[in-house]
Amino acid sequence: MNTETWFSSRVRLIVATTREGWLHFADSVFVFRARNFDHAFERALQLGRLQEESYLNDAGDTVSWTLKEVLTLDHVSAADVDGAEVHYESVDLPQGTAQQSAFRPEDSKPRQTL
Repeated sequence: MNTETWFSSRVRLIVATTREGWLHFADSVFVFRARNFDHAFERALQLGRLQEESYLNDAGDTVSWTLKEVLTLDHVSAADVDGAEVHYESVDLPQGTAQQSAFRPEDSKPRQTL
């Protein structure tokens, strides 16, 4: 019998080059199974470390992606993750955003992040 349940974790990497130093953070959200919270934390670390890499860019500088921290670790209470919310972020409206009475989400043009 499988005693693992679903978890979600947001990890943060720091991206740097040898010439410019720290450039920006890169956050990734992962969904995975684990036995308990401690095991889930170890899995989050493992998944974050799998994102670490170093390479030479076109300018000949070394670019490094380094795991900085595990930002969130949540038990996903859904038995099936189909449709489960795994990330939420409150985003401030830009100054001067006009009020609208209707929206057309079907006209959205979503971008791919992978």
